[in-house]
Amino acid sequence: MSSFTDPLDTRYMHDTKNWMVLRTFRFYIGGLLSDRYIDVPMGFRTDGASVPRPFWNIIPPWGEYGQAAVLHDFLCEYRTIIVRGEAQSISREEADFIFREAMEVLNVPKVQREAMHAAVRSYARLKGIK
Repeated sequence: MSSFTDPLDTRYMHDTKNWMVLRTFRFYIGGLLSDRYIDVPMGFRTDGASVPRPFWNIIPPWGEYGQAAVLHDFLCEYRTIIVRGEAQSISREEADFIFREAMEVLNVPKVQREAMHAAVRSYARLKGIK
């Protein structure tokens, strides 16, 4: 099964209202020590899960899925994973599936992770993001 190498460590940045990653972490896609992974670097800034404010009482920006949300923000911004040591471009759809996989690793309940995955897929389709 996929895995994160380290827990999420962030600090709130009052000037930007974002959070900054304080320690680089890696997510292995498909299994521990696989040849496909993502490194989210120290210094990366994120807003957590990009949930519209009216829905925060149902799904707040931070929760047990927080590290997956940071990973997804990174993937949406850079659209790159590492495969056998080389950078490889990915689609938004693949980024969204990796997000779902990461939430599973974090033991996010299936109903919640499927709802969040459906939300990011719907947003991408609505905005025409490939």
